[in-house]
Amino acid sequence: MTALPPPVMAVLLFVVWGTTALRLVWTRHGVVNTRQNVFLVLASITVLMSKSWVHRPLDETFGYGTARHFGNAIIMLSFASLFSLAVAWALGHKKWPRVHVVSMAFCALLGIALLMLSAPARAAGQRLEESGGWQYAGYFVVYAIPSLTVCATVVFVATKSLRRTSVRSERRMFGVLTGIGVVSGLDAGSMAVAAVMSAMGVTNGFTEFRTAINGVTTMFILVGMCSVAVRPAIRAAMETFQLDRPSRLRRQLSPMWRTLTDSVPGVVLELRPADRGALPSRMALHRMCVEIRDSMLVVDEYPQFGRVPPLGEDRDLSVAVGLHLSCMARAAGESPQPDTSQIRSHSVDLRNEVGELARIAGHWAQAGRIAREWVAYRESVPN
Repeated sequence: MTALPPPVMAVLLFVVWGTTALRLVWTRHGVVNTRQNVFLVLASITVLMSKSWVHRPLDETFGYGTARHFGNAIIMLSFASLFSLAVAWALGHKKWPRVHVVSMAFCALLGIALLMLSAPARAAGQRLEESGGWQYAGYFVVYAIPSLTVCATVVFVATKSLRRTSVRSERRMFGVLTGIGVVSGLDAGSMAVAAVMSAMGVTNGFTEFRTAINGVTTMFILVGMCSVAVRPAIRAAMETFQLDRPSRLRRQLSPMWRTLTDSVPGVVLELRPADRGALPSRMALHRMCVEIRDSMLVVDEYPQFGRVPPLGEDRDLSVAVGLHLSCMARAAGESPQPDTSQIRSHSVDLRNEVGELARIAGHWAQAGRIAREWVAYRESVPN
C-alpha cells in the first residue's frame, strides 16, 4: 500500500478506532449490532497493521510483507461479517442463523490461501507486485471473491431498501451504503483485473496506477462504513446522557407536566422504577405528551377565576395562562364547567403535537407569573 501522509493516516485511525470504541460501549446488543461490531473490530486490526511498530516486527520475524498479507486476510474476515450483516438486514437475523459462522470459515480459508500465494514473494523479500507471476494474479483474484460478493449483496440490499422507505434519514443511509458498495466493487474488480494483466506481462498506465493505490482506497472505504456505523452509537450515547432531542424536549415540557399532573395526578401512568429507567427516551416523551394532553382536557373544564383578558395574538401564551388559571381553580375547589372548554389541539400527528406542547411550555414560567398577578388583581378588586 502506498504510504499516506501521517496527518491523513492519523485521522483515518482516529475515525476507525473511535467508531469501534463507541459501538463497543453503546451498541453491543442484538445480532445486527454484533455482526457490525465484529466487522469494525476486524477493520481496526487491519488498520493497526499499517503502523510501523506493528508491521515491522512481523515482517522481520516472518518475512517481508507478512503484516500486509495478514491484514488482507483479516479484511476478508471483516467482509464475511459484513456479508452476514447484509443478510440479516435483508432476511432478518432468524433466517440463515449460521450464515455468520459459515461465511467467516469460508473467508478464513481464503485468508490461508492468500498467505500461501504470497509465500514466494515473502521468501524473496519482495512486494507481491514486484514478484509477479501467477501467484500475483491468483492472490488478488482470491482477495476479490469476498469483496465482490459483499459489494453485490450490500448494493442489492441497499437499493431494495432505498426504494421501500420514504424516511429521509433512512434513504440517506441506504444511499451512502449503495455508493460505498459500488466504489468497493470497482476497487476490488479493478485490482483483480490489473493483477491478471500484470501476470500476463501487460504493463500500462492503468496497471501502474492500480498497483500504486492498492490498499489506499480500502482505508477510505472503511471511513465511509464508519460514517454509517457510528450514527446509532452516537444516538445511544446522547440518549444515555439525555442530550438527544426527545430528552431535551422532555426537559422543556417538565415544568408544564409537573404543574398539570400535580393538579390531575390520576393521569400519570405508573411504572415500576426498573421499567421507567429502561424506557427509551422517545417513548418517555410520548408518555409525557399523553399525560399532559389528558390533564389539559381535565383542567380545561374549570373556570379560570374570571378569564384573563386577551393577550394579543400569542395563542400559546394565552393557552398557558389559561391552564395555570384552571389549575388554580381546580385547587381552590371550583366545580368543573364543561361548556367553558377553550383549548383545541391543532396537531395532526405526534411530531406536531410535541411541537405544539413545546411552544406552550416555552411560555410556562411567564404564564405562571401572569396568572398569579391576574388572580391577585381580581381578589383585590371589590365585588
